[in-house]
Amino acid sequence: GNYKLERYLYTLHRVTGLGLLLFVTLHLVMNGFRIGGVERWEDFTPVFGLSGFKVGEYIVAAAFIFHALNGGRLSLQHLGYTLGTP
Repeated sequence: GNYKLERYLYTLHRVTGLGLLLFVTLHLVMNGFRIGGVERWEDFTPVFGLSGFKVGEYIVAAAFIFHALNGGRLSLQHLGYTLGTP
C-alpha cells in the first residue's frame, strides 16, 4: 500500500516484540529442563551447537537491538508531542 516508513517501523516493532516474547518463553522452558537433573539437561545441550541455533542467536540479538532503539525513538517522539514540539 501507500504506507510511510513510520508504519513499517511500527509493524516491525510489534513483530520483534512478539519474537522476543517467544524467545523468552523458550528460554525459560529450556532452562526448566535443568530441574530434571543433569541427565535431562545433557540430552538438550547438543542442540546449542547446531548452526541453526547460532543463526537464531544473531536474529534474536538483531531483534533486541532494533526493538530497543525503536522503542527509545518512540519514547522520545511521544515525549516531544507531549511537550508540544512535534
